[in-house]
Amino acid sequence: MSKQELLKLLRLLSAIESAMSINKAQLPNYLFEQIDAAVAALEREILK
Repeated sequence: MSKQELLKLLRLLSAIESAMSINKAQLPNYLFEQIDAAVAALEREILK
């Protein structure tokens, strides 16, 4: 994947996370943890 594609995924995950928080979505903690882990992995790849 290109850095541009990785950045788009990062933005998408961030938007989903924000929307869930704003709407006080009741999701299991493991889903939030998986999103956080995915965001961290994308950040590492983008910053290489």
